[in-house]
Amino acid sequence: MPSQDATKERPRLSRALLFALALHALLAVRLETESGSYWTALLRPTPDLPIVFACAFAVLWLTRGPRLAALTFGLLALLWVGLRGGSSFTERVYARRFDLYDDLELVPGLLHMFLHELPRWQQIGAVVGIVLLLALAVWILARLARPIFTAPKRRAHAALGLAVSLLLACGALAWMPAPEAETGREMAFAKEARFGVLPRYAIQIVQIPAKRREVEAFSQRLTEVAKDAWRHPRDLGRLKGADVHVYFIESLGRSLTRLPRTAEAFEGWLSELERTAGAAGFQAVSSFIAPSVTGGMSSLAHAELLSGVEIPTRRLFMRLINSKLKPLPHAFLAAGYRTADVQPAMYVPWPIGMAMFGFSDPLFLNELNYEGTTYPWGTMPDQFALARFLQLRPQFLDVPIFSMFVSVTSHVPFSMIPPYFADWNAALEPGAFDVEPAERFDIDFHTFMGHADAERAYLAALEYSFRVLGGFCEQLERPSLVLVLGDHQPPDLGELHAVDSSFDVPILALANDPALLEPLRELGFVDGYLGPPDHPSMPSYEFLNRFLAATSGAEGE
Repeated sequence: MPSQDATKERPRLSRALLFALALHALLAVRLETESGSYWTALLRPTPDLPIVFACAFAVLWLTRGPRLAALTFGLLALLWVGLRGGSSFTERVYARRFDLYDDLELVPGLLHMFLHELPRWQQIGAVVGIVLLLALAVWILARLARPIFTAPKRRAHAALGLAVSLLLACGALAWMPAPEAETGREMAFAKEARFGVLPRYAIQIVQIPAKRREVEAFSQRLTEVAKDAWRHPRDLGRLKGADVHVYFIESLGRSLTRLPRTAEAFEGWLSELERTAGAAGFQAVSSFIAPSVTGGMSSLAHAELLSGVEIPTRRLFMRLINSKLKPLPHAFLAAGYRTADVQPAMYVPWPIGMAMFGFSDPLFLNELNYEGTTYPWGTMPDQFALARFLQLRPQFLDVPIFSMFVSVTSHVPFSMIPPYFADWNAALEPGAFDVEPAERFDIDFHTFMGHADAERAYLAALEYSFRVLGGFCEQLERPSLVLVLGDHQPPDLGELHAVDSSFDVPILALANDPALLEPLRELGFVDGYLGPPDHPSMPSYEFLNRFLAATSGAEGE
């Protein structure tokens, strides 16, 4: 006959198994950014959950404390879900793998993206609420897991649970099928995904010392580039003192040219731009350029173009900011220009960045002094920001000007399209933008991925951006070169995202003096507002030195 202890043991083990299955069913729920169905996740083995159990059973074996083991399970299970979210978000938005060493620094930026429209007290309340919700989630998971760790009454049973968990993890690693994927980039992510989330990031933790060495090597390279930069031509003599405006259009990517319906819309905007700018005496050449980022992180794309070094991560960006490198605006300062940085979404002063990049005149949110309907991300419409820049420009008219404008209207979530004023002076009249947007879409930062109207809203925002660009060209009376380019491809917008896995963005040069376009032709730009479909792209970090070489010295040297 079975002993009394064995009789009591069976219900505890059955209850533990039931709770383990319930936790698996709960943790298999798909996050909004994750691909695949719930049922697939429920039935497909993954090493992550057995690894979490193994760690918890190891704590139980070492401490013989079921509460501590359950708390360990809750913390690690929540970490697993968080890493799943980080992985799927960066893959869908930034089209790359999540990296613990580099991407944990992005968490404050993501909080800003989702909460910046709220008053400060609500932002603080939201952060506190998030922390409390995370603590509550850990507590709930620990409570659900406690019966699993109170069932083993002996140290040998804890060791058995640890061994079984490790066997399950190894078994899942050995035969877990890769998720289905179509594009090459998704195939690479799927191939990696079959090994589970936690093993991938455990490997990343081991690799952190190597990554630190890479960052230090980057800093050393910056020092060498800074020493070498001024040995090359940078006098900008072929520009003949013309104004130069670098005009970044947010989320403008080459993918627009790959899908027939979006290509048709894009060509329509360019035809209208050609009509408007052409009437103001502008001609154009065009090409494609490839930044190191896609889907987001615009500041890295701006810095890469201006600095001439590859900057794929925020950590490298911060090393650049603290370096002695002298990016493109410094060449214009040395040539007698004023340099203006027009960034409507920059809401705080940035003296260290202005000094490093070489901007003499920052025109940020506070300097632009917008009062009107609040638009997502950049607060103000692109037209207002540019109109204010043109209004303030007389203080620069004694010398040529170099400016960089970072647009905001076509930023995610593309939910509000401003009215456009044919008379740009009217855009600065008090109350001009105290009106409803010209068009609204029921999209926000939380819902744009997968939203049925996301592509339509994105196209409407870009149409507005090109209309503003044409109007801006109409306002330029002095000899001017306008370099227009996307900062990066758009984030995941369904079919539009799938048709082009490159990081390429269009780059367009417009000038009201034909001679200003000749150096661009020497760089491989072709006549017209859009390069041919098979036109190659130039790495963004190569543009600086090639542009300086082409525009410096006398023609023909």
